[in-house]
Amino acid sequence: MRPGVQWILDSTPNPAAVRDAVGTYVAANDLARALYSPLFLDPCEAVRSPHPNMARFMFLDERSRSFFPTWEQGAEDLVAMLRLAAGADPAQPGLQALIGELSTTSREFATLWARHDVRYMCRGEKIINHPVVGEIHLAYEPATMGTAPDLTMLLYGVEPGSPSADALALLSTWAATELAPAREREVAAGH
Repeated sequence: MRPGVQWILDSTPNPAAVRDAVGTYVAANDLARALYSPLFLDPCEAVRSPHPNMARFMFLDERSRSFFPTWEQGAEDLVAMLRLAAGADPAQPGLQALIGELSTTSREFATLWARHDVRYMCRGEKIINHPVVGEIHLAYEPATMGTAPDLTMLLYGVEPGSPSADALALLSTWAATELAPAREREVAAGH
């Protein structure tokens, strides 16, 4: 990841992140880490990989079902996007291992994978039931990065003046007081 990409993410006042085709988050700003705190702060996930993976969170972490109120729809979309990635580049690093792991450890994943749905789904809205600030309705836009076509930048926003805007402002404060100092310690320690 070029340093300039992280600079762009950090200069964005809203949640912003970069993921690869298999759903691994390779970069994020503090507000995105706060938004997806169960994914980013889970010690079990940190052991698996230095970068969290949405598919592992979705299918292997029970918290994902309460975190995503529309879990079934999100799970279907995620599996269909993984199948699309497998069709585009079956030799993509980590893809076969991820599919194998999820197929053997998650009945829901195995069932959805067997359906052979292939599509790129961008619904433009995401609902999150955040453990700290409650329900947030987000608009989001995934954009393929021109300098790294195998990566997608995710940008999130909320309707101005809405309860979700209030929740995001509260989440921003929480991120600044709880997450940013921990991240600064990690950077200083070389992690």
